[in-house]
Amino acid sequence: MRFVVPLFLLVGASLFLSAHHSPSHPCSGPHCRGAANCAGCTDSAHCPGCAGTAYYAGAEGAAVGRVPDVARQWMDAYNSGDAARVAALYTDDAWYLSAHIEAHGRPAVRSYFERGIRAGGHINHIRVLDEQYDARMAFVTATYEANNAGQLVNGRNVLVFRNVNGRWLIAAHTSVVAD
Repeated sequence: MRFVVPLFLLVGASLFLSAHHSPSHPCSGPHCRGAANCAGCTDSAHCPGCAGTAYYAGAEGAAVGRVPDVARQWMDAYNSGDAARVAALYTDDAWYLSAHIEAHGRPAVRSYFERGIRAGGHINHIRVLDEQYDARMAFVTATYEANNAGQLVNGRNVLVFRNVNGRWLIAAHTSVVAD
């Protein structure tokens, strides 16, 4: 029963976001006039499927960071041994789920990654396979390669991000190591 909420969140986000287009679409909004995307748009409200996403201007005209940038920030923080910086990429009420742990809340997430860092974990690369956005949430699938306790592992991630005050934070993160 403990997995119902995170699973519902992942499935719900997937269904919700799949109904919207990714931000790399040619925009038909009157403010973009057919541009490849809305990166330079100062009024993103015209495209409700994408308003506020990484490719659109925020309320003050500043662009919201792209989710793949968060993947790079995550890897850099982890590989530098800074679990606090990794945890700062998660919402206060985030979930991290894997075969090894069910961590709920930023302190529990931080504690889990501190153990991995102390054990010598290192992320070799993260490859974002797909990203879907709307104004408040993003859904990302990715693969990764890591060295865990001296063993090379390949895994898969599904992440749900929430846009919190113009910053993409991880609300749910599930990780599966390949057999």
